Amino acid sequence: MADKRPFAVVTGGTNGIGLELAKLFLPDGFDILIAGEDDAHSDTARQQLSKQDGNVQVWKGDLGRLQQGVVLWPRPARLSTSRRFEADR
Repeated sequence: MADKRPFAVVTGGTNGIGLELAKLFLPDGFDILIAGEDDAHSDTARQQLSKQDGNVQVWKGDLGRLQQGVVLWPRPARLSTSRRFEADR
């Protein structure tokens, strides 16, 4: 049977308000993908979120740039079973 967990994409989810929102989605049963440009923030966010239950994917990039958003689009449909994922830039 397919996994029916809800899925959320949180832009700017590697720090600040976006990260705090991502932390709220996980206990409610969401799988999440967070997006942000800063490598250090992405790594820190991944570490913090991986302590919670749920699938967490981190995409390093700027979703405000059309080309980067197009690269990301097919990825949420292919959630891996691992807790970490990095999309190619």
